[in-house]
Amino acid sequence: MSGTIPSEIGLCQNISYLDLEETRISGSIPVEMANMSYLSDLLLSEIELLTGTFPYVVANQTMLTAPGATIRINGTMLTGEVPDVLCPVEGLVFDCPPMCGCDCPCGNTTWTWNATDDDA
Repeated sequence: MSGTIPSEIGLCQNISYLDLEETRISGSIPVEMANMSYLSDLLLSEIELLTGTFPYVVANQTMLTAPGATIRINGTMLTGEVPDVLCPVEGLVFDCPPMCGCDCPCGNTTWTWNATDDDA
C-alpha cells in the first residue's frame, strides 16, 4: 500500500483498529482522524515516509487514551512532542528522537522511549 492517508478516513467513524504498519504511506496523519471516535488501536510503525507531527486533536477526541489502547508510531519520520494525553497509555511506542515528550526530553539525541519498558 502506498500514497497518503486520505482525509476521508475520518468518515470511518466506527473503526476501532487501524493497522498501516510497514506500508509505503507518505505524508502526515490527517486531523480528520479525530472523527474516528472509537479508534483505540493505531498502528503506524515502520512507515519511513510518514512525516509531520501527531495531531493533538486526534489524541484528544478518540479512544486512544482508553485503558488497553495501543499507539505504535516508531520507525517513522514524525517529529515534535507526543500529545501529553497519550503519555499514560501503556501501549504507546515512539522514537525519541525525533519525537519528544512524556518522559523523553526534547532535544536529546540518544534517548529511545518505549512506554512498555519496565522502567516506564
